[in-house]
Amino acid sequence: MKKRKSVTTLQERLQILEQTNKNLIEDTTVQKTRIGQLEEELTKVTSEKEQIQSSYQRKIEVRLSFRKTRNFCKLQSFFLPSRRATGP
Repeated sequence: MKKRKSVTTLQERLQILEQTNKNLIEDTTVQKTRIGQLEEELTKVTSEKEQIQSSYQRKIEVRLSFRKTRNFCKLQSFFLPSRRATGP
């Protein structure tokens, strides 16, 4: 009788361990899928961030270039004689 109880207890423990193992495998699969999704999202967000940074950098460069040109034109008009036609 004692042996039968021990065998039954061991079988129950084995079933619990098998179920736990099955649950862990399923959880691991779900986690791997989620990690893959997060990695894809990270790639997209990183690409979007780089595009935004590049766009802003181009805008900054254009504005700086415009300011330099505008300042040069102001200096040029200050130092060069006026282009206005002088009448007789």
